[in-house]
Order: sequence, then C-alpha cells, then structure tokens
Amino acid sequence: MPEERKFRHQDSGLHNSMSKDKEHSMSAIVSELSESLRDVIKSEIHLAQAEFRASSKNLKGELLLGLMATALLTLSLFPLTAFAVIGLGALLNNNYWLSSIIIGTLLIIVGAVFGFTAAKRLRNHSFTFNRVRESLQADTDIILKKVHDISVEAKRRAS
Repeated sequence: MPEERKFRHQDSGLHNSMSKDKEHSMSAIVSELSESLRDVIKSEIHLAQAEFRASSKNLKGELLLGLMATALLTLSLFPLTAFAVIGLGALLNNNYWLSSIIIGTLLIIVGAVFGFTAAKRLRNHSFTFNRVRESLQADTDIILKKVHDISVEAKRRAS
C-alpha cells in the first residue's frame, strides 16, 4: 500500500506538472498573440501616418497650384473684362449695359465649367488609404489564423 500511495503521489505530481506546462504554453501563446496584436496596431498606425502624409502632400500641391492659378486668373480678368465690355459696348451702339450683361454671363459660364471640373477631380481623388486597408486585412487574416490555431491546439490538448 505505501508504494501505491507513493505512485499516486508521483502520478499526481506528473499530472500537475503537465497541467502547469499546458497553462504555461497557453499563457505563452496568449502573450505572443497579445504582443503580435500590439505590434500590428503600431505598424498600422505608422503606415496610416505615412500614407496620410503622402496623400496630404499630393493634395496640398494640387490645391496650392489651383489657388495660384485662380489668383492669377482673377487678377488678369479685371482689365480684360473692362476692355471687353467697352469694346463690345462700342460695337453695340454704345450699349455698355448690354455688353456688361453678355460679358458677365460668359464669365459665369466659364467659371462654372472650371468649378465643376475641379469638384469632379476632387470627388475622383481617393482619400481611402488603400495600403492601410490592405495591410489591415492581411493582419486581420493572420490574427484570425493564430486564434484558430490556438483554439485547435486547446481542443487537441483538452481531448
């Protein structure tokens, strides 16, 4: 009988040791998963920042160029508009009011075309951070695979 107790005691110690190893390996897996998730989040933040900087730099350049063009066109239109109104008024038997309406309407039409073109280009500009979205999807797939592997390993160990 004492040998049987000794054997049970050793068996119990072996069982406790195996249980501790399982807990240790599961905690290591969870720790690794947590660390991986933290690294993924950090890398995604850095990628998003880099993509935002690149996208905003391109957009900033386009907007600056558009503003410069608008300013120059605006300044050049004042004297040209005045001469167009005077010249057309002289052709219309000194009806300067009629030439003002005609020239003003033409400028509105041209301005509207430019405005709609600019709005269309801005609508077509992508602000969606495609690389970040693709990277997040890949990281999500990796994390889901790790979680699946953990659950499969846990089920295997439980049986």
